[in-house]
Amino acid sequence: MSSTDLFANNPPTPLPAAAPSPNQRTPAAGRLIRYGDRRLTDPGPQFDAQQIKEMYIPFFPELGNCKIEEAEGESGVEIRFVKQATTKG
Repeated sequence: MSSTDLFANNPPTPLPAAAPSPNQRTPAAGRLIRYGDRRLTDPGPQFDAQQIKEMYIPFFPELGNCKIEEAEGESGVEIRFVKQATTKG
């Protein structure tokens, strides 16, 4: 008996779409994080803009003096870290 005979009267049912694993990291829907021309990874929706800024300070020390701007855009919330002009001295 061939496999086509097995499914002749009883075709296989399609498998349901796999749900994402709870351990799988996916970007937060609708949030875009930018610093200058860089697009930064969103660590998750449980973090607010200030917490995200603090996470990135070890990699971008100049973020310690930046301003946070949040705006609603076409694809959701956009969080921007903007450098502030400072004086040397």
